[in-house]
Amino acid sequence: MVLVAKASDIAKKIAIHPKGTIVGVIFGKIFEQLYNSKNQVTNPTDPRSRYPDPFILRIFTYDLKNLLELHNIYSVDLLREGVKMYIALHREGVTGIGVPPTFRKYADEIYIAAQPDLYNPYLDEYFEIKIYPIDEYSKTQAKIFAWVLDHRVVLVGLRKDGNDYKVETMVIEPKPLNIDPEIVRSVAREQPIDPGRCIPPHRLFRHNRPDDEDMIRARRVALEV
Repeated sequence: MVLVAKASDIAKKIAIHPKGTIVGVIFGKIFEQLYNSKNQVTNPTDPRSRYPDPFILRIFTYDLKNLLELHNIYSVDLLREGVKMYIALHREGVTGIGVPPTFRKYADEIYIAAQPDLYNPYLDEYFEIKIYPIDEYSKTQAKIFAWVLDHRVVLVGLRKDGNDYKVETMVIEPKPLNIDPEIVRSVAREQPIDPGRCIPPHRLFRHNRPDDEDMIRARRVALEV
């Protein structure tokens, strides 16, 4: 068992977390979880990648409606907003697959856990999505993510623009964290961790990529020797 602090909990200690309505908070959680599982990961070189597949969009809309009804917050307007957000994110290429949390030791047996929303293996990019404009809290959280993953993180915010949504992005590069270990310890909880979870997902994807021609040739030579 080790002490583990979530990046989101640490960020709440450092920056002001945006306050929302109960409906807004529930909707945000539903949308983010559903988008993570229902977005369409495609090769960005394909010109069709910026347009969501109509069938997947229908499934997303159907599931969103059911979840909003399940949580007693359904309205036609809220459903429409969710669909507009989905289309806006797809249009800007914010797609990927959900990833498990990654752990990195910070100090004195304290680990920090980071779990951005998406990883796109085509782009080798992590995305952290907020359904509100980028603020200090989201930037702080993304900075912690980048440090834990030792990889840049693209922070994505959504801003209302007339009847549509504008997607704003900010690239957060990994930098050393200067956070008081006592702040981290104050939000840490004991839990077991799998040592394999200390390896960021992007390294696993790189490891599993097909060998290029040079690598194949080198292995063939080695076998001949």
